[in-house]
Amino acid sequence: MITKLPLLVFTDLDGTLISHADYRWDAAKPALDTLRAIGAGIVMASSKTAPEIIALRQQLDLEDWPAIVENGAGVLAPNSHASPPTDEYLAVRSTLNQIPANLRRQYRGFGDMDVAEIAGITGLTAEAAALAAQRAFSEPGVWSGTPEERKDFLAALAQHGVMAREGGGF
Repeated sequence: MITKLPLLVFTDLDGTLISHADYRWDAAKPALDTLRAIGAGIVMASSKTAPEIIALRQQLDLEDWPAIVENGAGVLAPNSHASPPTDEYLAVRSTLNQIPANLRRQYRGFGDMDVAEIAGITGLTAEAAALAAQRAFSEPGVWSGTPEERKDFLAALAQHGVMAREGGGF
Protein backbone atom coordinates (compact mmCIF):
# COMPACT_ATOMS: atom_id res chain seq x y z
CA MET A 1 0.00 0.00 0.00
CA ILE A 2 1.32 3.42 -0.91
CA THR A 3 0.74 6.10 1.67
CA LYS A 4 0.74 9.78 0.88
CA LEU A 5 3.73 11.66 2.27
CA PRO A 6 2.99 15.04 3.82
CA LEU A 7 6.33 16.29 2.50
CA LEU A 8 9.29 14.95 0.55
CA VAL A 9 12.55 16.83 1.10
CA PHE A 10 15.57 16.59 -1.20
CA THR A 11 18.67 17.96 0.47
CA ASP A 12 22.24 18.59 -0.55
CA LEU A 13 24.82 17.57 2.03
CA ASP A 14 27.99 19.66 2.16
CA GLY A 15 27.16 23.06 3.59
CA THR A 16 23.45 22.25 3.79
CA LEU A 17 22.69 19.16 5.87
CA ILE A 18 26.25 18.79 7.11
CA SER A 19 28.84 21.43 7.95
CA HIS A 20 31.51 22.24 5.38
CA ALA A 21 34.00 22.81 8.18
CA ASP A 22 33.74 19.57 10.16
CA TYR A 23 31.18 17.37 8.34
CA ARG A 24 28.95 17.33 11.43
CA TRP A 25 25.18 17.37 11.22
CA ASP A 26 24.29 18.50 14.75
CA ALA A 27 22.80 21.79 13.52
CA ALA A 28 20.40 19.90 11.24
CA LYS A 29 19.17 17.52 13.96
CA PRO A 30 16.17 19.64 15.07
CA ALA A 31 14.98 19.98 11.47
CA LEU A 32 15.46 16.25 10.84
CA ASP A 33 13.55 15.43 14.03
CA THR A 34 10.68 17.71 12.97
CA LEU A 35 10.56 16.16 9.50
CA ARG A 36 10.47 12.65 11.00
CA ALA A 37 7.73 13.71 13.43
CA ILE A 38 5.44 14.76 10.58
CA GLY A 39 6.26 11.65 8.54
CA ALA A 40 8.20 13.45 5.81
CA GLY A 41 10.61 11.68 3.50
CA ILE A 42 14.21 12.85 3.26
CA VAL A 43 16.31 12.12 0.18
CA MET A 44 19.98 13.07 0.25
CA ALA A 45 21.51 14.32 -2.99
CA SER A 46 25.26 14.71 -3.14
CA SER A 47 28.51 14.42 -5.03
CA LYS A 48 29.46 11.79 -2.45
CA THR A 49 29.79 8.13 -3.41
CA ALA A 50 27.41 5.36 -2.37
CA PRO A 51 29.80 4.12 0.37
CA GLU A 52 29.97 7.65 1.81
CA ILE A 53 26.19 7.99 1.69
CA ILE A 54 25.60 4.52 3.15
CA ALA A 55 27.60 5.46 6.25
CA LEU A 56 26.00 8.90 6.60
CA ARG A 57 22.49 7.63 5.92
CA GLN A 58 22.97 5.09 8.72
CA GLN A 59 24.16 7.79 11.16
CA LEU A 60 21.19 10.02 10.28
CA ASP A 61 18.66 7.16 10.41
CA LEU A 62 17.63 7.84 6.80
CA GLU A 63 18.14 4.34 5.44
CA ASP A 64 14.48 3.97 4.45
CA TRP A 65 14.92 6.58 1.73
CA PRO A 66 16.79 6.50 -1.58
CA ALA A 67 19.78 8.76 -2.08
CA ILE A 68 21.19 10.47 -5.14
CA VAL A 69 24.95 9.90 -5.41
CA GLU A 70 27.88 11.22 -7.42
CA ASN A 71 26.13 14.42 -8.54
CA GLY A 72 23.09 12.62 -9.90
CA ALA A 73 25.02 9.96 -11.76
CA GLY A 74 23.54 7.19 -9.62
CA VAL A 75 20.84 6.32 -7.13
CA LEU A 76 21.26 4.32 -3.96
CA ALA A 77 18.14 2.29 -3.21
CA PRO A 78 16.42 2.50 0.18
CA ASN A 79 17.99 0.22 2.80
CA SER A 80 20.83 -0.70 0.46
CA HIS A 81 24.18 -1.33 2.11
CA ALA A 82 25.91 -2.50 -1.05
CA SER A 83 27.97 -0.37 -3.36
CA PRO A 84 26.64 -0.21 -6.92
CA PRO A 85 28.51 -2.01 -9.70
CA THR A 86 31.46 -0.08 -11.12
CA ASP A 87 30.82 -0.77 -14.82
CA GLU A 88 29.95 2.86 -15.60
CA TYR A 89 32.97 4.16 -13.71
CA LEU A 90 35.28 1.76 -15.52
CA ALA A 91 33.82 2.94 -18.84
CA VAL A 92 34.57 6.57 -17.90
CA ARG A 93 38.13 5.61 -16.95
CA SER A 94 38.53 3.74 -20.23
CA THR A 95 37.35 6.79 -22.15
CA LEU A 96 39.80 9.02 -20.28
CA ASN A 97 42.59 6.71 -21.33
CA GLN A 98 41.57 7.10 -24.99
CA ILE A 99 42.03 10.88 -24.88
CA PRO A 100 45.22 12.17 -26.56
CA ALA A 101 48.13 11.82 -24.13
CA ASN A 102 49.01 15.54 -24.21
CA LEU A 103 45.52 16.31 -22.87
CA ARG A 104 45.07 13.26 -20.65
CA ARG A 105 48.18 14.00 -18.60
CA GLN A 106 46.69 17.40 -17.66
CA TYR A 107 43.81 15.68 -15.84
CA ARG A 108 44.26 13.71 -12.62
CA GLY A 109 41.13 11.90 -11.62
CA PHE A 110 40.52 10.15 -8.30
CA GLY A 111 41.38 6.90 -10.10
CA ASP A 112 44.86 8.31 -10.79
CA MET A 113 45.41 9.16 -7.11
CA ASP A 114 46.00 7.18 -3.97
CA VAL A 115 43.97 7.74 -0.81
CA ALA A 116 46.59 10.06 0.71
CA GLU A 117 46.49 12.34 -2.34
CA ILE A 118 42.67 12.39 -2.35
CA ALA A 119 42.74 13.27 1.36
CA GLY A 120 45.25 16.04 0.66
CA ILE A 121 43.25 17.74 -2.08
CA THR A 122 39.85 17.32 -0.42
CA GLY A 123 40.69 17.89 3.24
CA LEU A 124 39.03 14.57 4.10
CA THR A 125 40.41 12.13 6.63
CA ALA A 126 42.14 9.08 5.15
CA GLU A 127 39.11 6.96 6.06
CA ALA A 128 36.67 9.37 4.38
CA ALA A 129 38.98 9.73 1.35
CA ALA A 130 39.01 5.95 0.95
CA LEU A 131 35.20 6.01 0.73
CA ALA A 132 35.33 8.93 -1.74
CA ALA A 133 37.69 6.89 -3.91
CA GLN A 134 35.11 4.10 -4.28
CA ARG A 135 33.53 5.48 -7.44
CA ALA A 136 30.71 3.77 -9.36
CA PHE A 137 29.60 6.40 -11.84
CA SER A 138 31.75 9.52 -12.11
CA GLU A 139 35.36 10.67 -11.96
CA PRO A 140 36.16 13.91 -10.14
CA GLY A 141 39.61 15.27 -10.66
CA VAL A 142 41.95 18.21 -11.02
CA TRP A 143 42.82 20.02 -14.25
CA SER A 144 46.35 21.43 -14.57
CA GLY A 145 46.46 22.46 -18.23
CA THR A 146 45.71 25.72 -19.97
CA PRO A 147 42.18 26.96 -20.68
CA GLU A 148 42.69 26.13 -24.37
CA GLU A 149 43.82 22.58 -23.53
CA ARG A 150 40.82 22.25 -21.23
CA LYS A 151 38.53 23.18 -24.10
CA ASP A 152 40.21 20.53 -26.29
CA PHE A 153 39.99 17.98 -23.45
CA LEU A 154 36.26 18.58 -23.03
CA ALA A 155 35.75 18.31 -26.79
CA ALA A 156 37.66 15.00 -26.85
CA LEU A 157 35.49 13.67 -24.03
CA ALA A 158 32.34 14.80 -25.84
CA GLN A 159 33.42 12.88 -28.95
CA HIS A 160 33.28 9.77 -26.75
CA GLY A 161 29.88 10.69 -25.31
CA VAL A 162 31.24 11.85 -21.95
CA MET A 163 30.05 15.14 -20.53
CA ALA A 164 32.24 16.94 -18.01
CA ARG A 165 31.27 19.67 -15.58
CA GLU A 166 33.34 21.87 -13.32
CA GLY A 167 32.02 21.91 -9.79
CA GLY A 168 32.86 23.77 -6.64
CA GLY A 169 35.89 21.66 -5.85
CA PHE A 170 36.53 19.58 -8.95
